[in-house]
Amino acid sequence: MGAGQGSNFGNTVSKFIDNIADLLEKYGPLSPDGFFGKRSNDTVRHIISNNPLETMRDFVNTAIKNASIKPLSNGKGIIANFADKFMMVCREKSSSDGSPAVEIWTNIRTKNSKSTVEIEISGQMFKIRYQKIHFISEDN
Repeated sequence: MGAGQGSNFGNTVSKFIDNIADLLEKYGPLSPDGFFGKRSNDTVRHIISNNPLETMRDFVNTAIKNASIKPLSNGKGIIANFADKFMMVCREKSSSDGSPAVEIWTNIRTKNSKSTVEIEISGQMFKIRYQKIHFISEDN
């Protein structure tokens, strides 16, 4: 999951916002509260696809370009750290329902609305906050 697992091939670690424009192009727009996908509950979102694992891998590969990447201690995924203190935790199989899942942590380490940060992309302001995204099939 992601090239360069365990390190970063570039000389510098990217900021999460360096990659978000590409994410928005493929998986946007963000909701007004700063979420990708469709609402499941307060912080859990769904991105629906006919191939959830491949969609999750594409999302992750788009998001983690030039991040510092390490395997999770249990070997069941990766953690990507960014220069702006954002972090992504990526698992091909979540413990809650078995679907591929990604957690996006902002530089404010909390799971509630206080994690919301504003970012500027091409002169436009966007909000983004902590979220867990499950990639599910169209059949669900």
